[in-house]
Amino acid sequence: MEKVQERLDLKELNELVTGSVREGFRHLTRLVEDYHAGANRFDQTGEALFLCRLENKIVGICGLNRDPYYGEGLAELEGFMYIEHIEGMVLGISLQGRF
Repeated sequence: MEKVQERLDLKELNELVTGSVREGFRHLTRLVEDYHAGANRFDQTGEALFLCRLENKIVGICGLNRDPYYGEGLAELEGFMYIEHIEGMVLGISLQGRF
């Protein structure tokens, strides 16, 4: 599990996005489009983007965005958390104390 500190390398996400689309999920496509366009880079106060790697391969992604309805400093888990299915493995993401 790692927090994205610099710019996200969108090419690194190709395989994960392709797999998610194959499984019927389109939210990672939106994440890539929004990130590329600068609409959502998870770089505001209280925001963060996390990658989950297994043997140097990205197998999961999730992010926190500020919630404009709940005031300064509060964030919500973005609805695009995705973890690739890996036969015989269970991957979990813990955001506690990550940022």
